[in-house]
Amino acid sequence: MNMKKFYNLYTLICLFPAWLLSSNIILYDKSIYFLPYIFFFIILTSYLNLGQKSKFNLIILAIITVFSLDQNLSLYQNLVKPNFIFLSNNIANIYYVNILSIIVIFITILIILNISKTKSIKILFSFLLIVFIFKVYEVTKNSVKIIDFDMTEKIESSNSPNKKVLIIVLDEMSGIDATEKDYEFGDVFDQTINNFAIKYDLNLYEKSYSLSENTANSVPFMLNFETKIPTTKLREQYIEVSTLNYDYDVIQNKIFEKFNNISVMQNVHLNYCNQKNVKKCSQINPYENNKNYINGFKDNLLTHFFSRWKMDGSLLSTLFFKTSRILGLTDSILEPESHKIFLPLILSKLENDIKENKFDLIFAHILAPHTPYGFSRDCKYDGKRSSYNTLMTDKEKYIQHNVERICMIKFVDNFFNNIKMLPEYDNLDIFIMSDHGSKIDHEESLSSIFFTKIHNNNFKIIKKKVLIHREIKEIFQKSYR
Repeated sequence: MNMKKFYNLYTLICLFPAWLLSSNIILYDKSIYFLPYIFFFIILTSYLNLGQKSKFNLIILAIITVFSLDQNLSLYQNLVKPNFIFLSNNIANIYYVNILSIIVIFITILIILNISKTKSIKILFSFLLIVFIFKVYEVTKNSVKIIDFDMTEKIESSNSPNKKVLIIVLDEMSGIDATEKDYEFGDVFDQTINNFAIKYDLNLYEKSYSLSENTANSVPFMLNFETKIPTTKLREQYIEVSTLNYDYDVIQNKIFEKFNNISVMQNVHLNYCNQKNVKKCSQINPYENNKNYINGFKDNLLTHFFSRWKMDGSLLSTLFFKTSRILGLTDSILEPESHKIFLPLILSKLENDIKENKFDLIFAHILAPHTPYGFSRDCKYDGKRSSYNTLMTDKEKYIQHNVERICMIKFVDNFFNNIKMLPEYDNLDIFIMSDHGSKIDHEESLSSIFFTKIHNNNFKIIKKKVLIHREIKEIFQKSYR
């Protein structure tokens, strides 16, 4: 092989986007996403002779080598993310880590090439070829698994008078008694939430709080009627680190055990769908071109391209993903942002589950109003807010969180307005809660929203201080034996 063909092959291996071979990405999207890579390959091989010795060529070779190492080793996923807490506590901005890592690798490769270009490039080629082959194998054989199944074909719609239950967990939805009440729009939230409870005859708990500010403690403990202070040993009874594309699997679920046919809307943090009585499991799939989104979302080619590229876990994809959002060119279709963007889709799925009348429990854990922020005051999506929330003062965060909470109630109000018209509504018990508060101030991070509708109760305000976990335990012991 002559040297020109060798460098062309080297360029091809370095630039080839193995992540696009994923079976999750449809053929049409693949063909569009491949175009920029093809363009750069043609430019580099047609107009440059990388075999010639020059400083410019060494820089180009170093750049594409760094690109290859980053893509095929998923450096963000394997180096930065496992150390995210440590790095974020010691560095002002986690994206500085990405930039610094790329610079260090680039300088290292450039020095190696400068010392001995011909010998080192052959060694690098051998290494990159092996890494590339493993990457292709991983992507094609072990694509990201999004749990999404429906086994309800054999379940008949039920006209039974037995009670059915809807549980909605709104992530980081702090309650009435939270610190936010003392800031702008706090009074608007109080009025909005009171009007909502009155309109739909809900029990409204004014001073409800969670057991933990950690979601992986709070929700699994609630599902298992656990009211003890979380410990590592106790936590391990209910969750374990997931081997799939989730943080944790819920391995014990006493509430789910009380029902036969369950529908779940979940997220990438907690996987609830490995229980045998879960007959339908849904999740916002970033590989699907979902169209039921709120106003303001930038549904364009770059939004989908950068979001899906980021899922591959490279340093560069994370930087492009963030930069394009700061510039206002794109939004994110990844969690947690997607749970705000696709709220209409999520709530419509829950509405359809109620209409089908096949499930005795419908459970949804929605990552909203979970940060990053995303709502404007008229409840349209404003992606720029999500890019700057870390720069806000606590006061600004409290004000914006009030906006987020108000918008959430408005979206849920629209959902309730739809399901109240259904004949199944009168036979539906409802729990709406949060895992914990906003965590803006860690000393008051446990204040959580809590509504209930049990046996068609009339509107009532519960003013006493209530631990949500204990209240749910008592209600289930009394009403769902």
